[in-house]
Amino acid sequence: MTGKARHFEHGERKWSVVEASGERDAALVEAARQGALWAQDELVAAYLPLVYNIVGRALNGDADVDDVVQETMLRALGGLGSLRDPEHFRSWLVAITMNRIRSHWHTRQAAPAVAACRTSATWPTPAQTSWTCPAGASGTAAGGGRSHPLAG
Repeated sequence: MTGKARHFEHGERKWSVVEASGERDAALVEAARQGALWAQDELVAAYLPLVYNIVGRALNGDADVDDVVQETMLRALGGLGSLRDPEHFRSWLVAITMNRIRSHWHTRQAAPAVAACRTSATWPTPAQTSWTCPAGASGTAAGGGRSHPLAG
């Protein structure tokens, strides 16, 4: 988010806002794609506050905010090659952020059922193809007799 700075005043309060520059960000993305660590550092420094803001609000200050932010930034940096238009980096990063938040919510909601199933599930024998547990989860065994992934 580097570009022109706009300065605002309201009474005694003064602040500056740096306007995003699609062209500058596109150049950073291209340099980062080619392995320039300085460009990756600049992208992270510019967009980390945005990602923290989105994740922090979505998770309402949950203890996992830092983990979700880190996963988001690592996924974004690792996936720069799949970004079709480098000038749309910001919106692409926001989409990745929202997907990581959804994944976190899904994992958190599934965790109690998985824990209950690991201790009390009825696992299929080689002749059976389905499993159940008292927590209400059920599924099918992949390939006769192999244990289900919930078996740990």
